Amino acid sequence: MGRYQIDFKQKQANAKYKSSQQTQATKAEKVAAIKSALLSQAKKQDK
Repeated sequence: MGRYQIDFKQKQANAKYKSSQQTQATKAEKVAAIKSALLSQAKKQDK
């Protein structure tokens, strides 16, 4: 029983780690998208 418990906790920890990494990646992507959108708007206004 003990081994199964350890495996289960490890899998839970891995899942939490992966999901937090994915949310960080999507946040970075959103920030990059916002920055590029702002830059393209600024370039359009300069013309």
